[in-house]
Amino acid sequence: MKALFCTDGSEISFNAIKNFSKYSKQFVVDIICVLDWHFYPMYTQSPQQNYQETYDEIADKILNLAQNCVNQTGNIVESKIKAFGNIAEEILKQTKKREYDLIILGSHGKKGLRSWLGSVSREVINTTKKNIFVSKTDTSGKKILFTTDGSEYSQLVIKKALELLDMTECSVYTIYVENDLNNIPVELKADKIWLQKIIEQQKQKREQVLKQTKEIFKEKNIEIKREITLIGEPAEKIIETNQEIDFDLIVLGSHSKNALQRLILGSTSMRVLERAKNSVMIISPKSFY
Repeated sequence: MKALFCTDGSEISFNAIKNFSKYSKQFVVDIICVLDWHFYPMYTQSPQQNYQETYDEIADKILNLAQNCVNQTGNIVESKIKAFGNIAEEILKQTKKREYDLIILGSHGKKGLRSWLGSVSREVINTTKKNIFVSKTDTSGKKILFTTDGSEYSQLVIKKALELLDMTECSVYTIYVENDLNNIPVELKADKIWLQKIIEQQKQKREQVLKQTKEIFKEKNIEIKREITLIGEPAEKIIETNQEIDFDLIVLGSHSKNALQRLILGSTSMRVLERAKNSVMIISPKSFY
C-alpha cells in the first residue's frame, strides 16, 4: 500500500501516522510538508536572513522528524516532499502526481494559528478522490466502528476498508441507522395498513443489511463483536454511539455531493469527522474502480 503522510511537524500529525500503523501491515510512505506563508514570521533571526533558506530549513527539519516517526512505526519512507503556499492545494497537487491508496493527516480543529489541518482536512476530503485517514488524538485501543446503510455502496466501503486495514486483534462493531417512522406525516400514519406495510419493509431491510454485513466480515474470518441498530438521523446516532463506546476508529463512506449541498447540508461523514475526537477513515467511491 502507498500512502501520503501530511505533516506540519506537530504531535497531532505524528499521532496520525502512529494511529494508522496500528491498523496496517508495512506500507510505503511519501511525506509532504507544506508551509503556509501566513503561519510563519517574515524573518526568524534577522531581517537580512534569506527567507527561502529559512523556510527550507524549517521544512527539512519537519520532514526529518516525520521520517523518524515513520521509521519507528516500522514503515518505509520513499520520498520527502516540501512545498510552500496553500496547504490543501499543494496536497491535492501531489495526489495528482502520484497514485496513493490513502492520505494520512492530523486535524487540529479550527481554532488558533495551529489550525493547519482543521479546515485543510475538510477541503481535501471534499476535493480528492482518494481514501482519507484523519486523526486528532493518540488512540491506544483497536475498537473499530463500521457504518452501513444497506446500499451496495456501503458494502463496497466496508470491503475496501478491509483491504486497507489489518484487522488483527481488532474489536469490530457495526452500526445501521433506520429512518424514524415518527417523522412520517400524520395523514400517512392514519392509514394503518400502509403503515404496517412500511414497518414490515423496514424490518426486512434491517435483517437483510445485518445478514449482508455479517457475510462480508465472515469472508475475512472476522467476528463482529456487536451489531448496533438504531433509529434516527445517521450522523447524530453515530456520534452518540461513539460518545458511549469511545471507538478508536470510525469507518465511513463519502457520498458525492456538489458544493451547494455540502454548504447547506454537510454530509454524514463530514459531520462525524468534525465532532469525533478519535480517528476517522473516509472511503471515497472513486477508489472502488
